Amino acid sequence: MHTASEHLPVRYKIDDLVVDTGSRQVVRDGEPLSLVGLTFDLLQVLAEASPSMVTYDVLAERVWEGRPVSHETIAQRAKMLRDALSDDAKAPRYLELVRGRGYRLVAEVETLSNASPPRPVRRHLTWIVAALSAIALLYFFFARVPDDDAAPSVAVLPFVDLSQAGEQKYLADGFAEELINQLSRLEGLDVASRTESFYFQKTNGDLQEIGRKLNVTAVLEGSIRRSENEIRVTVQLIDVDSGYHLWADNFDRELEDIFAIQEEIARAVAGALGVQLGVGAVNEFRGAGTRNFDAYEAFLRGDFTRAMRLDPAYAAAWGAEGVRIASTMWDNQPEDAPAIIQSAYQHVAKATELDPQSSQAHTNYATLIYATMAWSEAETSFARALSLRRDVFSLENYANMLMRAGRTSAAQAIYEEREAMLRLPERPTSLRINVDIALGQLDAARQKATQMNDGAGRFTLLRIALNEDSLDNVRMAIDELPENRPDYRELYGPVRDILDTPDVALAFLADLADDPNRVWPFKYNDIALVAAYLGDPEFAFQVFSRELPYTTIRYGTLWYPVMAGVRKLPAFKAFVTEVNLVDYWRKHGWPDFCWPYGEEDFVCE
Repeated sequence: MHTASEHLPVRYKIDDLVVDTGSRQVVRDGEPLSLVGLTFDLLQVLAEASPSMVTYDVLAERVWEGRPVSHETIAQRAKMLRDALSDDAKAPRYLELVRGRGYRLVAEVETLSNASPPRPVRRHLTWIVAALSAIALLYFFFARVPDDDAAPSVAVLPFVDLSQAGEQKYLADGFAEELINQLSRLEGLDVASRTESFYFQKTNGDLQEIGRKLNVTAVLEGSIRRSENEIRVTVQLIDVDSGYHLWADNFDRELEDIFAIQEEIARAVAGALGVQLGVGAVNEFRGAGTRNFDAYEAFLRGDFTRAMRLDPAYAAAWGAEGVRIASTMWDNQPEDAPAIIQSAYQHVAKATELDPQSSQAHTNYATLIYATMAWSEAETSFARALSLRRDVFSLENYANMLMRAGRTSAAQAIYEEREAMLRLPERPTSLRINVDIALGQLDAARQKATQMNDGAGRFTLLRIALNEDSLDNVRMAIDELPENRPDYRELYGPVRDILDTPDVALAFLADLADDPNRVWPFKYNDIALVAAYLGDPEFAFQVFSRELPYTTIRYGTLWYPVMAGVRKLPAFKAFVTEVNLVDYWRKHGWPDFCWPYGEEDFVCE
């Protein structure tokens, strides 16, 4: 299989663009354009094939390296390319769709000489090596490793707590997580995520086997032993192919020196793997943003308020407390959401102010901003976050916003990009499954929901059933629900046997909706979906509207097939206009189920 990256560096002139495949840059009139990742790969593949068309199958093979992707995913990536180039799909200057077959470049493509070499990693002006032994091991390592284009990669496994009382696991986990954060900032080093590395926390597997499962070059493992105000850290870096030590060391320090230890380990690992340190790259987010050990320890224990009090400039603590506050929306009534959002906003905005170069801070800020219906501002913040680090965290949160805004095909493309980064399979989330349901891909949704294997998965299976034309499937899904929850006790259990008499069922739903003594966080959303299933979109939207002005967290269900009747209502058009979605769509792209009609109007289905 040949992918775009396997070709020798070439420079192309595409109309007024200069595309350099070595440095992976696109320049127009001397100004660089922002094309990264798969978007750049798509342009490169089309340039290589020009003037010929490239079929969907070939694009999947060349750009996505043979992974199964839908035509919708490719179409969304093509839209991202058009947006980056300021191209018009109706009057294309660069990229043209060949309907049902693929894409081609309509602009003239010329191959230029003097291609740039592949982009080098940044050089540190004062190359630091933690120990002379690391230099010797570096020479040994590179004498054996084949010269290929693959970046060195590492997985940082959870550190072991060897403290006498065994109560320092939070510190051991935090130490490993901070090393992951620091190493992830090194250009030229591929680092397994915390979720992937910590997957093996409860196993005693062979390090080489773990490394192979994670598809990394090396594995870093270690332990900590804390005694009063002293800490001992033992660490070793293992080459996955040979099992040899690339580097190892012990650190006996005062607790306040824990941040210096992290920095030394990060530098030594980088050296042993042959990664040159960029200026400010290591520990740009020092100690997760603090040099105060007591604040750091409070952060690791989850006491973010204490961490902020001990160090008011602790960006990570401000951000984490904002996320914690925002998460309470799921368990509170919709009318409580505005106050929760306001409190959370103050924290995440402060985190962004304290650390403007943090992708995570901008991602958290963007997530809070669209909760206030400021969708376009959130889009800008997500763009900033993704420009700083295009990782699984920022991609997932961006896809969640796209899903809630109705741009489900675009959300699916981002989710698939994120999933392609994963070294290990993970349990699907209900938010991810919302996209499959909205696009009518119910078999795929059901397969993912089954993998959840918990109560949330069973409720998701019911939501899938409500989008099918089968009363038996709905009843079977209800029968699988946990009976100890208020939504089963108040809604699904009683309504199960009257679903075949819609008038009786709808009367029951109306009484339940108006009863202030029977409440749960999802109440109005749950009732709305059942009402829509029973064929009463007006009542469904009237009930759901008791929640929608307050919180966006359940907007994803608006785009389900069963809600098609709701989307056709004049009241729905007024609603999406009022919550700023129409302005957002006009600026950033229309959803799958609404489109412009003339200059001022739009329709939804």
